[in-house]
Amino acid sequence: MLAVLTGSDYTGEIKAQLGGMKPSTPVILCGDGTYLYAELIGEFPALSIYVLAEDALARGVTLSAEYLIDYRDWVALSHKFYPWVLL
Repeated sequence: MLAVLTGSDYTGEIKAQLGGMKPSTPVILCGDGTYLYAELIGEFPALSIYVLAEDALARGVTLSAEYLIDYRDWVALSHKFYPWVLL
């Protein structure tokens, strides 16, 4: 499974869904979801949380390069982890 979070609304439902995911589940933050990186990595350190680099740059979100991915990385993750879940 691959989880994708596109918005900055962090509801109880999304929190519950993330809390129920296996630690190996990758989560991609894109669009306004990039703003949630610091909060999510603190709350769910076992999840593999990535941020789309293009969206982070556009929104002024700075983080370590190890957490940034490009579209090629996203495609690779989507082939390895199926299905997608849009949060």
